[in-house]
Amino acid sequence: MPMSMLQQFFSGVLAVFSSFRRIGWGVYSVVVVLCLLVFSGGLFLGGFLSPLAQEWLSGCISLIDVPGVLADIAGFLSGIIVRVASLLIVGAVGGSVILLILSPVLSHVADKAWVAAGHSRPADTFADVVKSILRGVLVAIRCLFLQLFCMLLLLVLSFLPIIGLAAPLLGLAVSSFFYGQSLMDYAVERAEQEGVVKDRHSGSFPFRNVGLTVGVGFLFAVVSFIPFVGSYLALFVAPATAYAGGLVVGKDGAGCHS
Repeated sequence: MPMSMLQQFFSGVLAVFSSFRRIGWGVYSVVVVLCLLVFSGGLFLGGFLSPLAQEWLSGCISLIDVPGVLADIAGFLSGIIVRVASLLIVGAVGGSVILLILSPVLSHVADKAWVAAGHSRPADTFADVVKSILRGVLVAIRCLFLQLFCMLLLLVLSFLPIIGLAAPLLGLAVSSFFYGQSLMDYAVERAEQEGVVKDRHSGSFPFRNVGLTVGVGFLFAVVSFIPFVGSYLALFVAPATAYAGGLVVGKDGAGCHS
């Protein structure tokens, strides 16, 4: 009996939570290193922009003849504001950037889940691995632009009375769907290669399983929106999400029916 969309959603969410313990410390060691690099990059961006912002603000203040003490205070505050803003920028676009950075790791994790779902171990050549990584990057970029388009559309529609109230939840659902689509695509690609699903049907899998796709991407989307620390938390959630995507796609042929 086919599952309802709500049942699919909870099935996807539970698959992610159950996947954390299956990842392995090797993968999370790589994630820790990347987490430190992303954090350092955010601090570097703030340190680079802060003097420029202070100089610009000082120029603006000089035009309105503000006393020197206030100018010094404004310059100090601008440094703090720019550093905080740089971390917020990292958090705002961090989800999609993480999918790009972690593409090799996510491809590996999805293959582990494919095997755990009962399929044969992939015997990929180096060219196959590179192709899978590039496909993951391209899918992540495509989903990023589609997600931005949908979010802008929701922003416009949010001025309408009823839709405006639901806009935050709709925005979370949209982000969850596109993140889920990106993180499940590694397993969908594997299903294509193994003949479980035909190429012309693989692209429609997320749309034929909307509840499942949203459920798989839900936790990743939620943590990505947490201020300041969201991007770093998403780094740890992404491998479990890719593993869950591999399981749900790989289980009994993944629900990918040709």
